Amino acid sequence: MAKSPNVTGVLAYRTWWRYLVVDEGHILKNDMSQVSQALRKFHFAHALLLTGTPLQNNLHELWALLNFLYPELFPQPASTWKETAALVLPRRTGPAAGDAGL
Repeated sequence: MAKSPNVTGVLAYRTWWRYLVVDEGHILKNDMSQVSQALRKFHFAHALLLTGTPLQNNLHELWALLNFLYPELFPQPASTWKETAALVLPRRTGPAAGDAGL
């Protein structure tokens, strides 16, 4: 990543990239970091995140990665996912249909 603001500005704002490959992609799990904020300003058609770091049980980190890759599909913050899931997914209170005879 270029450290100079002028170089970063030229790379991010004035250049359209066909592919953006990010090594150590786990650094984007923190969507408020300077690297994440800078990379989100890039214009690209396709992105690939390379990482060897596994995801933890943290919805916000998962959202940050998915939002970077697919901002149109994951525009909202992860804090509203639980609320959305509660509205969309039916709550199971008894045996599922078809399980009654088991």
